[in-house]
Formats: sequence, C-alpha cells, structure tokens
Amino acid sequence: MDEDHYTAAQKAVVTAQDELNSNAAFIPETFYNQYEAIRQLCILQLDEFQERWNVGSLVPQKEKEKISVEAYKRTGEINEKFKELNCELRKYLSELDVID
Repeated sequence: MDEDHYTAAQKAVVTAQDELNSNAAFIPETFYNQYEAIRQLCILQLDEFQERWNVGSLVPQKEKEKISVEAYKRTGEINEKFKELNCELRKYLSELDVID
C-alpha cells in the first residue's frame, strides 16, 4: 500500500513539474515561484519516504513505519501553502478583465 502511494505521489510530482514548466510563460512569476516552492516541499516528502524505506536501511521496521514530526509538519505546510496560493489565484483571476 505504501509503495502504491509513493508511486502515485512520485508520478503526481513529475506531472506537476511538467505542467508547471510547459506553462511557465503564461503564469505570473509570483504564482510560478509559489507552485515551485510547493513542488520542492513535495519532493522533500518523497525523499524522506524513500530514505525510510531504502532496502539498505538498518532502521528497525517499527521506526520505518513512523512518520517524522518534520514530515508531518511539512504536510501541513504543503496543504496550507496550496490553499493560500489557490486563494491568491482566484483573486487574481477575478480581477482580470474579460473581453466579450
């Protein structure tokens, strides 16, 4: 199960990177930088998971199954930054003039 979640998360991060980079010219720099910062935090989460479940790791199974305080806090930070960015983006879009 954890491996499935990891694989899905890894694919999502790659997709996000590809979408962000392919649309960079159309995204205001401030939004681009905020999305990139969130993506980097997601990579840190993946790296921690990968390190914990590395085959060569000598950490006991019980320790591997624990989520670190840093990872737990980082998840909250990712969610909060994403929520804030979506609010800013909605505000930005509502202020755009639409030509009929």
